[in-house]
Amino acid sequence: MSSGKRPRVRRSLGSLIVLTTGLVLLALLADQLFPLALPEQRSSYSRVVLDRNNLPLRAFPDEAGIWRHEVELAQVSPRYVEALLTYEDQYFYQHPGVNPFSLIRAAQQWLEAGEIVSGGSTITMQVARLLHPHPRSLLGKTQQILRALQLEWHLSKDEILTLYLNHAPFGGNFEGVEAASQQYLRKSSAELRDAEAALLAVLPQSPSRFRPDRHPEVAQAARDKVIDRLVKFNIWRVDEGERAKQEGVISWPPERQTIAPLFSRRLSNRYSETVIPSFIDAELQRRVQTLAAQHASRWGRETNAAVLVISNQHSEVMSYVGSAKYANPDSAGFVDMVPAIRSPGSTLKPLLFALALDQQLIHSESLFIDAPRLNTDYQPENFNTGYSGPVSAANALRLSLNIPFVELIEAYGSQRFVDQLAHVQAPLLLSSAEPNPAIILGGAGSSLESLATLYGAIMNQGLVTPLRFSQLDTPAAARRLLSPSAAWITFSSLATQPLPTLNGQRSQDPNNPIAWKSGTSWGNRDAWAIGGNHDFTVAVWIGRADSSPIANLMGAQAAGPLMTQVFDQLASTEQALIAPKTVITRTICWPDGRAAELAEHCPIGREALTIDGVTPRTLDSNHPGEFLIANRPLWVDGQGTSRLLAHCLTNDAQRLSIPIWPDSAAGLVPREFITAIPTLNAHCITPLQAASNDTSALRVEGLQPNETLRLLNDEPIEIVLNAPSAIGPVDWILDGALLNTRATSLSLNISPQLSGDHRLLIIDSAGRYRSIHFSVR
Repeated sequence: MSSGKRPRVRRSLGSLIVLTTGLVLLALLADQLFPLALPEQRSSYSRVVLDRNNLPLRAFPDEAGIWRHEVELAQVSPRYVEALLTYEDQYFYQHPGVNPFSLIRAAQQWLEAGEIVSGGSTITMQVARLLHPHPRSLLGKTQQILRALQLEWHLSKDEILTLYLNHAPFGGNFEGVEAASQQYLRKSSAELRDAEAALLAVLPQSPSRFRPDRHPEVAQAARDKVIDRLVKFNIWRVDEGERAKQEGVISWPPERQTIAPLFSRRLSNRYSETVIPSFIDAELQRRVQTLAAQHASRWGRETNAAVLVISNQHSEVMSYVGSAKYANPDSAGFVDMVPAIRSPGSTLKPLLFALALDQQLIHSESLFIDAPRLNTDYQPENFNTGYSGPVSAANALRLSLNIPFVELIEAYGSQRFVDQLAHVQAPLLLSSAEPNPAIILGGAGSSLESLATLYGAIMNQGLVTPLRFSQLDTPAAARRLLSPSAAWITFSSLATQPLPTLNGQRSQDPNNPIAWKSGTSWGNRDAWAIGGNHDFTVAVWIGRADSSPIANLMGAQAAGPLMTQVFDQLASTEQALIAPKTVITRTICWPDGRAAELAEHCPIGREALTIDGVTPRTLDSNHPGEFLIANRPLWVDGQGTSRLLAHCLTNDAQRLSIPIWPDSAAGLVPREFITAIPTLNAHCITPLQAASNDTSALRVEGLQPNETLRLLNDEPIEIVLNAPSAIGPVDWILDGALLNTRATSLSLNISPQLSGDHRLLIIDSAGRYRSIHFSVR
């Protein structure tokens, strides 16, 4: 018996060797006839952008317009693989790419019917046809067989099956099980139920006839045949098959997801990967998109809005509304306004405020005079055309006053400011080669993206981290723009103001304060509002893409309420920013600016936030970058009741120092804070006038006694006064306040704030004087 079996074993082995050799030779022949060409991994798949929870935001077809989402075998439901192999190719893992028995059956059907009834194709042969289409003929079938052998020679079974999963037709321009699952069932192919797995297994057999969105009854009948086959071959239990067949065929008509469409397009253009994961929260994105569209519509059909929401911890973009009215031609809805270069208005002021703190130019309560600048080449106005007089740096920031910040950037340096922003990779676009002070009022170009990045420094201890749009981004190293102390003082200064709402304002939550700043570009073309708390930064822009003006558009009223509503959608931790230990509160004095123990006089005391307790003097508006010496030494008699000059000192003369306010504060400081100048001692006047060649009173040009100055349309004016016959330095005293200058000429700014009656006293070093009364109407 054993000896009789050996020849049969030898013959079987010999046949197997011959068959294997033949198949190898055929595969090699196929390589010579037509080299294997597999699809390029990137260009052959459509791209899909996912949110932070792996939900699709938007997909993009491949270069041929086919929707095909890349998927690996391990990512597909095992129940789908069972259904596919059982129905399509039960012996897939056993045959060499061709099933001879299936081919013989197909040939018999062809001879009997006179036409091709079934192809007898294995999954490998179907992949060969998908990659290299051929005519339905004997020659085409031969070519398909050779291609199948070629695939088996070069690829593993799992690789071939993966090609089928990604290239099988599922109706229309959808290919691959993942694209079909997403489009017809709104779920990933990893999440398929049994009935859905069977449906998608049979769909490539006749993609048009079995489409579930068009022919659900036909699709269900085909699906049930697959289920019956799975039960027949004991792949699925009987009860599993019955439950699956009880489900009706329910599908959604194919449609394209358009959540964050401009954001998705930006990432698709940026990355070559077929699956691009992001940090977007799809549900938050929908809510923010809706709010932005509502707010933009309030400002007209052509007005649009853009919004960024950033998680401060890692600078991740959680919501990106590039256009609130996406695809709307009236508002240029296809234009992405997040990276668009626009005038930032006043939104750069907090950055200058913080940088000036670090430079020890100011503390939070440094004195500025908000008054017209009529004696300089650059003469900006405030947005409301009014003036506030003496203000602290923090109040000037909150009120967004222009004059104080022009003086501050003159002291800090326009070029230095531009260089600091460029250092943290958020450069300004300049209209000229050399930056000038106008940049702090919006005279430069920036974007919502850059501004949101810069404001992140205020929330993140002075560090600027590039925004992360995708999980594919490698985290970039942060760059320091501000010290932690300057960042916290700036945050604290901005977080004390109420939040803007559609109905006006509302109080801040003390457990979760939001530091925010608005801005409006020249001509009411752009409205900005940017704010942040411990967890998030929200940046809002409202305007028109063509930069046309919008009547009454202002940042606080237009963009501010949208910013507040977006914050309402966020789940903040209610964790406050902690002040660094280097932030020290000190009592400072106006007009000197220094701490009370350093200033000689303290007409007005204020509590200031300082860095390391440093209290710089008040800046001198007449000399950018220099500090004001806010006191003037005088000689007075022993009783301190009359003023003496150097040439008429008495034995009991004593030295007295009085506080001096900046010249621009003339007429704007309340009288109770002005130190009156003692009258000149008669002993100093009469002899000197008698000894002088000119015995007349001091002559003053530019203002007549009892003159009335009338302001046209409340426009401020500048008058220049001269004392050409004065001897030595001149004291100019307005309403009892000694002005800072001692020159023989004086530029006096006359604004609506000076309305009323005034007295100007001019005294030269020879003791001659002139008193002029005048009025401003």
